[in-house]
Amino acid sequence: MRIRGVLLGLVLAGQAVGAEPTMSAPIPQLVELGDSQVESAQPVVLRLPQEVWDRIGVSLQEAARVPTSLQSTSIVTGGLLLLHWQAPEKPDRTIVIQEPHIELPVTTNVSCTYRYWLEAKGPGGHFELRMPASPGTYRVEAELSLGPTIVEGPGDLEGVFGETIPVKISLSDRRGIQEVVLHHRSHENSPWTTAAMKLSNGSEQSGCWVVSLLRPLGREVTIEYYVVVSGGPGRVTRYGVADKPRRIKLLPPQLPQTADQ
Repeated sequence: MRIRGVLLGLVLAGQAVGAEPTMSAPIPQLVELGDSQVESAQPVVLRLPQEVWDRIGVSLQEAARVPTSLQSTSIVTGGLLLLHWQAPEKPDRTIVIQEPHIELPVTTNVSCTYRYWLEAKGPGGHFELRMPASPGTYRVEAELSLGPTIVEGPGDLEGVFGETIPVKISLSDRRGIQEVVLHHRSHENSPWTTAAMKLSNGSEQSGCWVVSLLRPLGREVTIEYYVVVSGGPGRVTRYGVADKPRRIKLLPPQLPQTADQ
């Protein structure tokens, strides 16, 4: 079965130029020719490097004996550029490529490994070019669209603190953490207050985030908290929730003992 490649041309946020804008349209993930890792919840678009596209076009035109003066970077009439696609437990597919951007048939919300290769054929099938060379294939590792990973959380704390209480959490995410927000309150029936956590060391892909809370009034106070971590639209991880928050128990400071005690 041959499926015509999806013409992206100038595509923004998954839409062709001239189409009505749709706020909910998923933004495609762009991958280059070669092995790649993607998330299966978003469309995946293979972008052929311009030099590869040009080389294929010129090679096909040379095979078709197109005069040098008339050659361009377009695929010659009668020639074919094919993408062969293999998915687990599914029939192999062949996609006809007409533009240097091709949407790959990655199944939504399924983790698996796909394989593909490109094949260029001249008019009449007299010329063939395969990338990578046979029997090699390129791999696409598709993963479920999970939120960021909690590497190490502060848990429930208890101790004597000063005027501020530091809260630290270690996070990782291949695509990068975008926002970390701590929700906290010092009384069970009080509304939640938010505080943005900042990256203290490491990177957005793997690092430690921290925020310092002012000590509430009272000798012995318990702070309830939970953390919401965002890795982008639809990719959220929570450390604790409002119904079952984590707790920081602040013990009263120990007064220095006098000599007669």
